[in-house]
Amino acid sequence: YSQGDKWTVIAAIVPSGWRHMTIEKIVGTTSATFTDFIDSLIHHYPLDLPRLTFLWDNLSSHFSAATYMLIYQNGHRSISHILP
Repeated sequence: YSQGDKWTVIAAIVPSGWRHMTIEKIVGTTSATFTDFIDSLIHHYPLDLPRLTFLWDNLSSHFSAATYMLIYQNGHRSISHILP
């Protein structure tokens, strides 16, 4: 790691304490990267825990139709926290 390196960290924390994270040496989060993270999270999420409600800010990669379809098709929901 140096000052010139750029890393992207995407993390999810559930109130039960369960966590899911990805760290990649890439600049920024694309819609595809974010959707892949959500897909991985859903497929690793323990089935005995309650369904998830996703809450995120207004980063453009959070608003992919593919991401929303993935979430809802797996029985979860999302709430967009739009910042002014």
